[in-house]
Amino acid sequence: MGSVNEEETASAAGLINFVRTLSGAFATSLVTTSWQNRSVIAHAELANVADPTGQLAAYLPPGTTGPRDVQQSRDEPKPPARFVRRHSEH
Repeated sequence: MGSVNEEETASAAGLINFVRTLSGAFATSLVTTSWQNRSVIAHAELANVADPTGQLAAYLPPGTTGPRDVQQSRDEPKPPARFVRRHSEH
């Protein structure tokens, strides 16, 4: 900032803050993506330790990928039963 003219100081400060914010967002994105990728790998390794032959996975309902999906399907409200109302003839 010492090499910037006095009338351009405000613009230079704004530009520096913008670049700092943008680089922070970019770094956060990279770290989050790396963390997500590594957690998928760690999950696969843990699943392999828990069920190395895949026999337990065969007991999961179709379309689920793990215990969280099974628990979520249990917690979902069941649709109400529908009754057919028959009109009585007089």
